[in-house]
Amino acid sequence: MKAINRISILLGTMLLASCGLRQSAMPTHVPGTPTPLTPPSPVVPTDTPVPSSTPTIPQIPLAAKGPWGIVQTDQGIWVFNPDGGGVRALTWGSSLAISPSGGKVAYLSDTNHDNPALEKVSLRLLSLPDGASETLTDVLPPLSSWVVPTPGGALSIPTPDLEFAWGQAYSAVGSMDWSPDGGRLAFTSGQDGLYTNVYVYDLKTGKITRMTDRPHYEYGVKWSPTGEYLFFSEAESFGGGGITGGGAWVIRADRPLAPPVWGIPGSHTTPAFDLYAWTSPDSLLLESYSQPCGIEALSAVDVAQGTMPTLWQAAEWGDCIESVIRNPSGGDFLLNQILLNSDELHLALLGPDGAKLKDVNSGDLRTFLLQGDYPDRLSLAGSTAAVPVSPPGAFLPIQSPDGVQWAWLPWPISWLHTVGEGLWIGKAGQVPRLVYPSRVDSFSWSPDGKTVFFCAGGSVYVASRPDFNPEAMNAIQESPLYAPYRVEVNWVFP
Repeated sequence: MKAINRISILLGTMLLASCGLRQSAMPTHVPGTPTPLTPPSPVVPTDTPVPSSTPTIPQIPLAAKGPWGIVQTDQGIWVFNPDGGGVRALTWGSSLAISPSGGKVAYLSDTNHDNPALEKVSLRLLSLPDGASETLTDVLPPLSSWVVPTPGGALSIPTPDLEFAWGQAYSAVGSMDWSPDGGRLAFTSGQDGLYTNVYVYDLKTGKITRMTDRPHYEYGVKWSPTGEYLFFSEAESFGGGGITGGGAWVIRADRPLAPPVWGIPGSHTTPAFDLYAWTSPDSLLLESYSQPCGIEALSAVDVAQGTMPTLWQAAEWGDCIESVIRNPSGGDFLLNQILLNSDELHLALLGPDGAKLKDVNSGDLRTFLLQGDYPDRLSLAGSTAAVPVSPPGAFLPIQSPDGVQWAWLPWPISWLHTVGEGLWIGKAGQVPRLVYPSRVDSFSWSPDGKTVFFCAGGSVYVASRPDFNPEAMNAIQESPLYAPYRVEVNWVFP
């Protein structure tokens, strides 16, 4: 339950992640895509398959060579082959961080959670395909180790301040990120005091190096593309109303305990900050956000020059962005703008300098997809074109890695809105088909593009070519208490 609380406190001010992989590719023109004069509307077939309650996936061993699928639920960490076979539970844990190579997965293990004085959180390392795991360090020691002796007392009793500090640190631990080469793991930990700081674990040497020493709760650590820098967010405290005293910093990864090279000091008036993405080896896109709407400002940070121009700013409270897609070649942006007390979808295009290019009319994405060259010819058209983009939240179609199929949910994934029903899959130039008729929380493609995995009703489903008939992976379940923090299907590469 505390793992859920940590998610709600730390991520409550941010957008909930979907089951799909977050990427930053932008829509591009698909050569040879036919565009009919009168685009057809999607048709719900009368023979829409109903998922079987009895799994028919052969229970074969986990493949010796990856990639391997991995899912974390409140019932454990599960792995499986790209076709959905070989499902097995490995261990219990949370906050998965997957290395770009080497079959390594870092995660947190919470032990003695039924005893507040002895509960601790450990950073562990999982290896695939053998499933072996080892403890790297305790990122949050037991509260009993923080006890202040009471003179003359038979027992030492934790003071309220220490209990508060332990709870705040509990909210901040769990932030982890692998270096681009997969050789180092950056993470936040409260192992050396009442606050959380940034540490780096070296996979080759096994050494852990403390990188910061600040009296704040640090989280959201991310490597730069070349591994030269580390970004992290900072807070004075976490609470039900959001983050107090938000800050953001960048440090050199080769200079432990050195002063930051760039930063925004936190104060009672600063919002919470998060890194959307590094846009170059020394530049990043910074989000500031607030509850309950989402991103309220976007800024482009040049770490080397120390500049931070604002690209977009909410006009008023509630006028926020739910997700951002950046064109890596042109640098322009597609924004999914969500207005509170509104059930409409608003899309807007911004240039690299933040200048608005155009607004895109709202529409039900059951019948409308984005097609055309980006950004000049972007338009709403019939559901006839593949869109090679995988935005967070999957409110646009996600094309399969091999470019043959595309799939999407009918409405943006948002806890502010009722999620639309159904998972649609189709080919470029063809009317899409509804392959699952009920509410779907999120989905992702297998690396080879032959299979879709999606989350619905507390279970993970698998649907494969050519018919994409969904079958429940009944071994993988989640408790209703876990919702709405959706499971996420990811991939571990050897």
